[in-house]
Amino acid sequence: MIKSIDNIELKKELAYNLMNDFKNELYNKDIIERIINKIEQIPFYVYIEKGNEIGFLSMKSLTEESADIYFIKMLDEYKEKGFEGELINNVATFYKEKGYKLLRVKILADGKHDNLINFYRSVGFFKLEERIESGDIENKVLVMIRPLI
Repeated sequence: MIKSIDNIELKKELAYNLMNDFKNELYNKDIIERIINKIEQIPFYVYIEKGNEIGFLSMKSLTEESADIYFIKMLDEYKEKGFEGELINNVATFYKEKGYKLLRVKILADGKHDNLINFYRSVGFFKLEERIESGDIENKVLVMIRPLI
């Protein structure tokens, strides 16, 4: 079951609980804190399987017709079992029903994310462009889009 969560404290709690298994240099405590601070302000969908929260997806509207997948996280033991795809497809259907025409996702283009790129292709996304984005650090990103028409 996929459920939309509006309560900010519940969003934070679920995000912290589901992100506590990140153990790599990309997701240090400061980065996780920034992600969660952003998640507080945007739509948040949790995947519940047999009464347990196993993953979430947060979205960010770009325009009245397009939205970003801001962050998706699934517990490791549920990855590659169809849950992530079901989560994305259900949220995509919801956004299509609200009149959105396009979903976008950005992936680090560092040569280490081929599996992620292939996953997004499997749920209807295709490559749009690669570009450099600046934030705290400069990153090369691959932009992928999924039409909702």
